Amino acid sequence: MTAYEEEKIIITGGLGIIQGYGESQSYSYQIRELNNVDNIDPESWITNLYIERKNGILYAASDSNLYKIDIKTWKRKDYFKDLHEIGITCLTFYQPLEYLITGGKDGRIKIWNPGMHLVHEFSQHFGSVTGLLLLEEVCEASFGTLPILISASEDCTIRMFNFETMIPIYRMDNPEPCQGLYKVKKDVIYHYSKACVYIWNFESNTNSKS
Repeated sequence: MTAYEEEKIIITGGLGIIQGYGESQSYSYQIRELNNVDNIDPESWITNLYIERKNGILYAASDSNLYKIDIKTWKRKDYFKDLHEIGITCLTFYQPLEYLITGGKDGRIKIWNPGMHLVHEFSQHFGSVTGLLLLEEVCEASFGTLPILISASEDCTIRMFNFETMIPIYRMDNPEPCQGLYKVKKDVIYHYSKACVYIWNFESNTNSKS
């Protein structure tokens, strides 16, 4: 599930379908289906959704495959097979270089150019990649100034990669497998395990556990 705030739509994925829901106002507010993408393989279970807002593209992952959908027309534009060995677990997009970045259950992070040709692959993780964040979004810096990717994995590490130079630059070990990675506010992120939530402040370089 993901939110398309500009149009006030919640987008969900299921077995063979992607649906968009929004409010309708009559005597009371109701949530109703506004759109759907129905030319999806009926056996495809949509597990991850990501909106690339500048170009109006919705990326929808199903196992190791990826649908590319025009979010204005709700029509499928393209379909890419076998991008990862096992399955796609997370997605993000770096607008200055128009890179789509995918993480997989195979522990790989792959960077794709606009033609969906593989630019680079990071293979430092040894477990499923469970989260991807762009450092520029976390620090609220201008795009193009900090081309750094933050990743979390079930191998108990948080890593950083420079995807201009394609060099791994930082590794942080954790006591438990990381099951998700999210931004809280400027300079603050959290990742979580089965038992704990870990909060990291980039500005003060501190962390806390709850």
